[in-house]
Amino acid sequence: TDLVQICSAGIGECARTGVYVCKSDKSGTECNAVPGTPSNEICDGLDNNCDGSTDEGENNPGCTTYYRDADGDTYGQSTDSKCLCSMTPEYNTTVGGDCDDTDPQIHPGAMEVCNGIDDNCNGITDEENAAGCTTYYYDNDGDSYYLPGASSKCLCQQDVVNKFTGTKQYDCDDSQNAINPSMMEVMGNNTDDDCDGTSDENQTYTIGWANTQYPFTIDVNWGEPTGNIYGRVYVPGITDISGDPNLIMATIGIAPSVYTSPTEFILFTATHNASC
Repeated sequence: TDLVQICSAGIGECARTGVYVCKSDKSGTECNAVPGTPSNEICDGLDNNCDGSTDEGENNPGCTTYYRDADGDTYGQSTDSKCLCSMTPEYNTTVGGDCDDTDPQIHPGAMEVCNGIDDNCNGITDEENAAGCTTYYYDNDGDSYYLPGASSKCLCQQDVVNKFTGTKQYDCDDSQNAINPSMMEVMGNNTDDDCDGTSDENQTYTIGWANTQYPFTIDVNWGEPTGNIYGRVYVPGITDISGDPNLIMATIGIAPSVYTSPTEFILFTATHNASC
């Protein structure tokens, strides 16, 4: 019965079948199958080299490049890869380009954030329109005020080189940093220094008596006399800038003259002009 039994020899792609036949010396039977010849391993799901393993090794024909992905974000290190027939626990992604394989939030395609890190691995840190950016407007004179309609960029920090530094509305002359809405109007220069649409307009100042018990103040315009003002002096020891008890040229922070009468009504003219 042994003469009709099927037998085999070899493994993998070298496996061959045969039948049991009588040995030439009549001592028993043997399988007449002859194993095939091993070939180079290729990525085909077969044991081509007949070593008992399938698709093992690197750089076999038909292999795929797999990258090491240590942080599990599906992006691997471009400098650490193997060409394999299938992924392994270490080399487990086909996409490289990860610039920080210790942080799963950093990889190609990630959202760029204003944090001093190249989040999306494009070689640029905190590029334009990153999350958390600030809108800066073109500001030629560097006074932080920009013209209406000025071009803008959303940046993580000011671009001083290209003059995207403006954050405040609105400049009326972007060639002079001494002209913007924060400046005080300068009289007589025929310039709209404070960008309110009017040149050399009056400025209002407050002039006050230095009477600590009964303080008195009045608002006056630059260069315009106030007319007659009545004030009552209640205590002695009040001073002025001229020493003249009849006419007081009042100035910010300067009090009127010394009077000895504790209840005297005083008539004076207060002015504020360019010499004050």
